[in-house]
Amino acid sequence: IYSGVDIREEDMERLREAMRLGTPVLVPSHRSHLDYLLISSHLFEMGLVLPHVVAGENLSFWPVGTLFRRCGAFFIKRSFRDEKIFPVVFARYVKQLIRDEFPLEFFIEGGRSRTGKLLPPKLGVLGMVLDAASEIRPDRDVSILPISISYEQIAEEKAYARELAGVGKEKESVRGVFRARRHLNKRFGKVYIRVGEPIRLNAVFKQLDSRWKDLSPRHSQELLHSIGERIMYGIGRNMLILPTGITAMALLSSSSGGIRLQHAQARAKRFDTLLRKQGAMSADSLTHGGWVVMEALNRFLREKWI
Repeated sequence: IYSGVDIREEDMERLREAMRLGTPVLVPSHRSHLDYLLISSHLFEMGLVLPHVVAGENLSFWPVGTLFRRCGAFFIKRSFRDEKIFPVVFARYVKQLIRDEFPLEFFIEGGRSRTGKLLPPKLGVLGMVLDAASEIRPDRDVSILPISISYEQIAEEKAYARELAGVGKEKESVRGVFRARRHLNKRFGKVYIRVGEPIRLNAVFKQLDSRWKDLSPRHSQELLHSIGERIMYGIGRNMLILPTGITAMALLSSSSGGIRLQHAQARAKRFDTLLRKQGAMSADSLTHGGWVVMEALNRFLREKWI
């Protein structure tokens, strides 16, 4: 359903380097159920080890749960409240994966963003990663890799629109999987994956006055929040300006009921130039002229958004 995955050689080299040094921990943005499928399938194509993915227990229903487990998923409860055994077992499993240097992947936002904006970081799994990283051999390292996934169009956008309008979230089910087949004859543009500057935990621990385990709860929580913010910053600064987004921005900035095509194209170009000067990253297609705006408008028309 996507015309391709755009990932640079420097992004792949960051993943390979993290695997050479020890355990890579992949922390992608979370906007779609396709996030983890795209990353794993691309790593498979590149001949790299697939990550073990922390997935919500809402995806463990039959038969999808069995399939996801075989693709590397392991499931986590949404809340550990009133749980005594599960958090201990889960933390031990994460520690074993990191000790054995299996790539690990989790979504620090917790759930999918419905608006496209990054959600505040949830630090539970990150804390377990730090606990495990503090106990590995000193000649090995744990690298946290912030990953940005930018979609020209998200497959679940209609469901998100309903939820933002006040309709309750529909529970994942076999029926939903079968209904999703209607997307197979659609094309949603391109996906861009960017890997940010890795956070090497050995370097983080060396800056501490004492061992991670010996820090007071207040200091360990401050460090955890600091690393969480660094991850979110790494994800955010690698998000791309895409033709669909810049075209939507050009349309929505008009106060009248309509806008001439050449005005929309000129406005999109001005927005693109402004955002680039502010340091934002942009997809290469925006440098190819006004036809990309036309392509985005045609997609909006097909979906009956304009």
